[in-house]
Amino acid sequence: MSTLTVAAHAKLNLSLRVLAREETGYHSLETLFLRLELADELTIRTGGVDLDLEVSGDPEVPVREANLCWQAAELLGRTIGRPIQAAVELRKRIPIGAGLGGGSADAGAVLQALNAALRHPDCVGRAARKRCPVRSVRVAHGAGMGAGKEAAPAGPTFVSPGADRGARFHDRDA
Repeated sequence: MSTLTVAAHAKLNLSLRVLAREETGYHSLETLFLRLELADELTIRTGGVDLDLEVSGDPEVPVREANLCWQAAELLGRTIGRPIQAAVELRKRIPIGAGLGGGSADAGAVLQALNAALRHPDCVGRAARKRCPVRSVRVAHGAGMGAGKEAAPAGPTFVSPGADRGARFHDRDA
């Protein structure tokens, strides 16, 4: 049995563009986002009999099959060919429905923690390729950017107001 506690940080989209629709029905995205200090806390205990999810902090958060943490763990189980045996405690601090990516950050944190606990090679990458509804890249510092299925930490940026087009984003070194 292993216990891990991880933070799932909120993010703020500074720029978001919807790209082409894929054969799967999903759309690729191009985004620039900022990781916030605001974070949910997840404690994952592996072992036991079945998957379990306990949520505190917001009674409106979906539970069991309707929760993205649950869906991510079940997808991971299907990916590795065995059910996930873990208890997940989610302490919700990111407001739901606020557009801060809390649900997908929580699911991504569950995948990362289970991957570390199970020591299964590339199970997170394989689950992400099966279109798990989560941010598959967890940015360790302030900002990230990506297009399609790829994402990476962003270089230094600043925002300047445009005269007629809202905010524009520039690389400081440009």
